[in-house]
Parts: sequence; C-alpha cells; structure tokens
Amino acid sequence: MLRSLYRLGAALNLCLIVGACAATPQQNFTAVKPAETVSRRDNSQYHWVGTPPVQHRMDTVGLGLADLGDAGSTAAALASGATELNPALAATGGAAPLVALPLKYAVKRGMVASGATPARANLSVGTGGMVGTCANIAGLAGVHPVAAMAVGVTCGAIYNNKKRKAYEQATNRTVDGRPLR
Repeated sequence: MLRSLYRLGAALNLCLIVGACAATPQQNFTAVKPAETVSRRDNSQYHWVGTPPVQHRMDTVGLGLADLGDAGSTAAALASGATELNPALAATGGAAPLVALPLKYAVKRGMVASGATPARANLSVGTGGMVGTCANIAGLAGVHPVAAMAVGVTCGAIYNNKKRKAYEQATNRTVDGRPLR
C-alpha cells in the first residue's frame, strides 16, 4: 500500500512539475505609448493596460527550491526515524513528502484564485517551506526541537526578506503587484 502511495505521489509530483514548467504565460496585455515619446527608446514611458507580462519567475505559480528542500529534508528526517509534526501531513506517514508537494502547489493556486498575486503565493508558501527545511536540517543535526524551530523561523524570515527584495528590485513592484514608490 505504501509503495503504491509513493508511486502515485511521484507521478502526481512529476505531472505538476512538468506542467508548471511547460505552461506558457498568457499574453493578454497591451502596451500604450504616449505620443510625445515616439522617438525615444526609453521603455519607462510605457504603461500596461490589462495584465502585465511575466517578468520574473515568481510571476507564475510553481514549486520552488524551498518547497523541494522541505520535502527532501522531511524525507531524510522520516528515514532517520523522526515523525512528521505537521498535523495535516502526519496521517500520511512516510508518504508525507510526496503528499506535501502537490498540496503546496494546490495552496498556491488557491491563493491566486482567491485574489493573491502569484508572487505573493510563491513567497508565502515558499517561506513556510524554508522554515520546514531549516528546522528539519537543524533537527537532523541533533539540535533541540525548540531550538530547531527557532532556527527554522529565523531562516524563513531571512528567506522571505531576501526573496521579496530581489523580486522588488527585478520588477520594480511589490509582491502584491503595486508599483514601488
């Protein structure tokens, strides 16, 4: 039974990862250029009507390294005899890492469907994944569980800050889609 769950989870993860990588963004935007800037080559004079084009990898929903790191470190911890602490995944036993990846992808898609930007969904869920990754690695290193969670939270905060700042610098907008001031 457990072997078939692993195969099902692996097949589902492969479908989600390949589908997320192969998906092409919709090009439903229109560039409007003011008449007085026709001779200029400065792209800052453009403003977008409708959905802006994908400019950053966080602008499409997908599994990131933090999500994969969480699954990998959880698998390593479970293999060494640890137990899953996430109550939503604890019932799945050893299949928790395989079940977590499609769930994270579904949560990201659900956030976007409820009005969040893909960048916000990727950053929020990815931060949780990084908390889990760092806490798992600290736990595997023999750190006390409370200290391991503190390491995880600190690591997640640093990850969130770095990813948010890098996104803002690359796109000139916040992860919520607002232009930077």
